Amino acid sequence: MRQGLFVAVVAVALGLPLRGQDAAGTAALKALLDAPSERIDLYAGVLLLGAQAGRAVPPHLDYLLRLTKAAGDAIAAGDGSHAACLAAAADVVFGDEGFRTAREDLPLDALTLPQVIEQKRGPPIAIVVLVLAALRDAPAAAQVACAAGRYFVRMGPAGQERILDVAGGRVAGPGDPLLRGARLEGAPALSTRQILGHYALCLGRAAQRERRDALAGRFLKIAWHLAPQNPELYVVEGRRALVRWELAKAERCFVRALRLDPVLRDGHVGMAEILVRQRRLNEAASALEKAFAADRDDPDALRVRGELFLAKGDFRAAQDLFERLTQWRPQDPRAWSGLALAHIGRNNRAGARAALAQAEALAPAGVETQYAAGEIHAHEQDLDRAFTAFRKTIEVNARFAPGYLRRGAIYEVWNVPGAALRDYRTCLELLELPREHPFARDIGARIEKLRADLGAGGPGGIR
Repeated sequence: MRQGLFVAVVAVALGLPLRGQDAAGTAALKALLDAPSERIDLYAGVLLLGAQAGRAVPPHLDYLLRLTKAAGDAIAAGDGSHAACLAAAADVVFGDEGFRTAREDLPLDALTLPQVIEQKRGPPIAIVVLVLAALRDAPAAAQVACAAGRYFVRMGPAGQERILDVAGGRVAGPGDPLLRGARLEGAPALSTRQILGHYALCLGRAAQRERRDALAGRFLKIAWHLAPQNPELYVVEGRRALVRWELAKAERCFVRALRLDPVLRDGHVGMAEILVRQRRLNEAASALEKAFAADRDDPDALRVRGELFLAKGDFRAAQDLFERLTQWRPQDPRAWSGLALAHIGRNNRAGARAALAQAEALAPAGVETQYAAGEIHAHEQDLDRAFTAFRKTIEVNARFAPGYLRRGAIYEVWNVPGAALRDYRTCLELLELPREHPFARDIGARIEKLRADLGAGGPGGIR
């Protein structure tokens, strides 16, 4: 019975035509969400993710057969427990197949299951899905847990359990040094539904990186349906809010993520970025230390630290850090923009121009690129071009508070107090700072001075 169902599902998977994939994906999604329990058919999820990506992405038939044979060998040896089957499947993945784990920052196509199988390389969550493909459902006796963004599979009875470190490809006992200090105590087991939600989130992030917004939205919607308590979902929403400069919403998202997982690195990095933007620098430094406790070389945390150095005026430290980042991530325009700001802070115009040229080649219309250009022009006393650059930042993102602040300063130099007053007020509203904060008080003082000038009959036109 079980074998017949397996063959039928694989046949459907292999026969999924390119035409009508939307219908197949919709049907799979409905089956997934209408299931009476959390013992969701794994293959339905694979079909769903494939259809949503616009292609059929079931695992290769021969690969599934090898995994099934590994599980069958465990049964033939007299042990048909879920744990034994899963251990056999894991051995196929990490032993016979020689899989290597990779970071999730791969192209979307490289994250789909056929590519993971073909390249024998993929992020841990994709490999978890492949290990569990040896069984139709997530077995109660073999649990998948996620701790601090790392995936582990517990196998066997309490006291005799073995733990598969998915990223390391090793099986060890509790407390074994091979687990590299993983904090599994209290980490809840993930259902198949949640595992598929994690995988959908992985694909959604990749689609976001490639600016395939409609596809990213579909994957993220699936992830919310399947695993609404996944803290990484709140990180994704928080980052989307950060891009839009919706700081209050971003903070709510990161706070929720950290309540669900207090050691979540990305949650602390997100909070640090908000705090840097609001010039709450001591709090930002504290949040970054919590992020670095998990990974001292995390590129996102290092970028935020570079921005913290810029906010503090420590331009030498910022330059050193952004130079490292541009070597590690040469395709990241924000790293080049940060380097340009560090150079201009040290009065190195040639270095600033060279870094800006790299940012412009990668993201010519990007907010950070235009802002760096504006700062360079302002440093060179070319206020007309600086004004144009800061205006462009606002046109790209109407909530970009630094653009209003710097454009307001130019209006003030040009003696256009009415326009400067409006820009300063907008900046203060967008930063969402308490009035007693020093940065808010500084902007407030500029506003009061301009109000006094206007009250005394000063010019208030808009240039």
